[in-house]
Amino acid sequence: MKKLCLLALTAVMFALPAFAKVKKEPVLESGKVYIMYLKSCPMCGKAMEYIDKNYLTYPNVVRADLDTDDGKVLLNLCRQKFGVNKVIVPMVCAGDEYFMGWSQNAEKKFDEMVNASPK
Repeated sequence: MKKLCLLALTAVMFALPAFAKVKKEPVLESGKVYIMYLKSCPMCGKAMEYIDKNYLTYPNVVRADLDTDDGKVLLNLCRQKFGVNKVIVPMVCAGDEYFMGWSQNAEKKFDEMVNASPK
């Protein structure tokens, strides 16, 4: 009986990882525009206000809060992809392009990047 219980317990222990939710690491997907921002940053606030007003329902626009682990991973992926050492937020990257900071020129550049990406 002990062997049977031990066998059943062992089977359950090996089966549990199959039912556990596995968290996927974020990746930079082609066709998406990533905006990395900090909630406490005034320039980021202006960027997010513009993006939410104009692109709230666009599935190809990905918002990455840098106060989260996923946001930090995406920022590092973007930094590595473009060889950026010093980051200024917000940082936007898509395809083979990126820019940092926010202004009216940034709004135009963001629009171009979104329109170049499939929706």
